[in-house]
Amino acid sequence: AGPTWSILTLGAHSAVQYATEFIPRSLVIEPFPGGHFIERFDDSPDGVLHATVTFAKRGERLSFTGPLGFADVGQHFDMVHTLEFEAVEGGARMSLLVSGLGTIQPGWEQAVQGVWHHFLDERFKPYVEGEL
Repeated sequence: AGPTWSILTLGAHSAVQYATEFIPRSLVIEPFPGGHFIERFDDSPDGVLHATVTFAKRGERLSFTGPLGFADVGQHFDMVHTLEFEAVEGGARMSLLVSGLGTIQPGWEQAVQGVWHHFLDERFKPYVEGEL
């Protein structure tokens, strides 16, 4: 689980290179309590604070809370995202649990599922496995 954790939390190189097609300037997860999940749009200070890390146990669990993609919708919506890492034969298993609270509009559940599916299944997993 250690290498998977490291790849996920290295910052701009790992997060941006594997995860996006629109390539923001940086997308960084600071893997310690109080750390941030921050996206910078370009070389200016413009960007978004997606979440704040609330729990980090290297190689085991990373939890963060924040609107993650819904920061600019003008309604209160907050989520807790928990990634758990487990060593398995030949690699690691990463699982995700998301819960939300606030004003939730129709289609947002599917949007959150779609974003995580894209990042984890379509981009991160192939990157880790050397397919991207």
